Amino acid sequence: MVIDEAQNIKNHGAQVTQAVKEVGNAIGHTRVALSGTPIENKVEELHSIFDFVNYGYLGDRAAFLRDFSKFIEQR
Repeated sequence: MVIDEAQNIKNHGAQVTQAVKEVGNAIGHTRVALSGTPIENKVEELHSIFDFVNYGYLGDRAAFLRDFSKFIEQR
């Protein structure tokens, strides 16, 4: 599954994000996300896209926020 404009799935709670991830899980394992838009507001946006492309690679959302996002955004 290949999605373009991956910034549209940057919000974990959005219905479109949940729908895309559901379809991705139903279709299979190979997923690619294309985006020309850099992270706009929070590092957490990166986690949502990675969660689609490579599920579990960055850990769950809570662990990512605790271990990475807070440290990066403080700088």
